[in-house]
Amino acid sequence: MSISDSLTEEKLQKILVNVYQKDQELVDVKVSDVIEDIKLQLMSIIEMKE
Repeated sequence: MSISDSLTEEKLQKILVNVYQKDQELVDVKVSDVIEDIKLQLMSIIEMKE
C-alpha cells in the first residue's frame, strides 16, 4: 500500500487543521515548523497502518 492510498483528502485536511490549531497562539508560524509537524503526523499515520 502506498502512502497516497491511505491518505484521504479528509485525513490531510485534519492534519492541516491540527497543525494550525496547535500553532494558533503563535503569530509568527514558520513554514518549516508546519512542514515538520505535518511530516511527523504523516509518519504516525503510516506507522499505524503497518
